[in-house]
Amino acid sequence: MKKILTFVMVSALCITMLTAASSAEKLYNDFKTAVDNGDTTTAMKKYSELESRVDKERSSAISSIEKAVSKNNSELYYSSLTDLRNLNSYKITKDLNDKFLAAAINSDDSTATKWLYDNSQYYEPKLTFSFSNSSRGIVREYSSAISTKPGTEITLPTSSDLGINTLLNGQLAGWGITKDKVTYKPGETIAMPNTDQTLYAIFTNGVTFKDDVSGLDTFITAESGDEITVPALENDGMIFEGWYDSNSGLYISPTEDSWTVKGSGASFSALWKALDIQTLSTGAYSTNALPTQTQIPLTVTIKNSGSENITGVKYELYTDDPNITLIDNTAYSRVVRSGASVEFGGIKLVAAAGAAGKTIAINVRITDDSNTVFSTTFNVTFK
Repeated sequence: MKKILTFVMVSALCITMLTAASSAEKLYNDFKTAVDNGDTTTAMKKYSELESRVDKERSSAISSIEKAVSKNNSELYYSSLTDLRNLNSYKITKDLNDKFLAAAINSDDSTATKWLYDNSQYYEPKLTFSFSNSSRGIVREYSSAISTKPGTEITLPTSSDLGINTLLNGQLAGWGITKDKVTYKPGETIAMPNTDQTLYAIFTNGVTFKDDVSGLDTFITAESGDEITVPALENDGMIFEGWYDSNSGLYISPTEDSWTVKGSGASFSALWKALDIQTLSTGAYSTNALPTQTQIPLTVTIKNSGSENITGVKYELYTDDPNITLIDNTAYSRVVRSGASVEFGGIKLVAAAGAAGKTIAINVRITDDSNTVFSTTFNVTFK
């Protein structure tokens, strides 16, 4: 009776091991069947189960190899090594990739295409931008491509992104799925397509004026030699410096109200000079309760909020109150770049006893190498 029981237990164990060993293969076959049937939902489910099973069987095979090595069992070693190698064959092949993609696209299943991108080495949809660039009488054809997960937001290139010389090539009107009609505007955001696609740059003659401050964005259709009206701009606290096309180098001064079109056109951006004097810090001391007869550290924070770099910057703090002494109250910066913030520090303020109970104005004056003046006043109060 004991012998029969032992035989039954050993037989059951063998059947369990055989079932486990074959389960990865079965799941892989189930996955292939679902793909052949165009059932992407079942295919994704079976592949997820397959990956979990493969991980388990890989760990088991590695454990068997280690055991075989420790016991010098060559038969077990090579058998387990074969099992381990076989697990690497349960992959998405090129044929399965193409079948799955066709099923996903025909069923309009965006989840399935994203899944395929994450799991298949054969699925890398490309979006190609095709454009030409003229220089010195030579037309050169260019293309650039991106590859990313379907549905990802893609911002389409502008003339500046491409480095297109608008004087020679004209204005980038947009991008087309055909070569003669605009489908999307420059800078527009679209979803990454499911399959390889090419967008063609389409140009037209004319001039664009764009200003991020006022929101102006206008296009004027024009030919070489046409005279067009130049938009006039103004903004409180900012100095308008004119219009500039970074691709062609064309410039229109702020005093000009008209401009004669050159070549195929231009794409102008507004130039602004602006320097914000933002804060006056008094270190650990409160600006509303400063002590007298004490060195108080001062730091001024400044930001270039314009579109142009400001060069040759001179800083000065001063006051008309005789009770205040400012130490090391001047400084110089070679350049404050557009969008950058800087601190003018190292200044010390010393107030005589006569400043007690008073609110006193501290003036900040900044000039650049073109003698543009930026200034403001901060009020501080002494105990």
